[in-house]
Amino acid sequence: MASSRNPYPHMKTTTTGPVIATLMFELVNSPCDATGILMGRLDHRQDTRFNDADDQPTISDRYSMVLEQAAVCRDCDGFYNDDGSINEGAYRRMVPPESDSRVIGWFRFRRYSRLVPSLREVVVHENLRKRAQALVQRGFMYSIWSYRMSDSDSLHSYHYSFLRRFDSVFQPVSVCILNLK
Repeated sequence: MASSRNPYPHMKTTTTGPVIATLMFELVNSPCDATGILMGRLDHRQDTRFNDADDQPTISDRYSMVLEQAAVCRDCDGFYNDDGSINEGAYRRMVPPESDSRVIGWFRFRRYSRLVPSLREVVVHENLRKRAQALVQRGFMYSIWSYRMSDSDSLHSYHYSFLRRFDSVFQPVSVCILNLK
């Protein structure tokens, strides 16, 4: 299999504290493990650096998926079927047709589990990625969330990972929460 060039070598996810806090609140208060859609936009920034030794500037492209909203599926069965195909009715209850261009990824919340995609989640990811806007397809994200409580129920810990699939492998994407730096 020939390796294609990475279209977004410096990809990161940018969001704000209120978006993450709202998502965490929805997930923890969910009666079951939850799934949902991540909405936002793809930002592109070009950095130009000048060096005294070179007469040519160095130009680097920086891409960021800006997470602006998360739509949680209220149905405990999620928005996909057992075989990984998308349940159109459940999907449309979260994402109306006019919001299709804002879909940048999806998430899954599983209590007390590892942050590793299952085989079904890989199939769901590919099915959703094919539906995504062409510009976002190669940077389409998958976020896994987990929640644990200590034995004494005094410590609640949240774990999450943002991933994107490139060359058939999920790669981690750095997350920048703007007002929590």
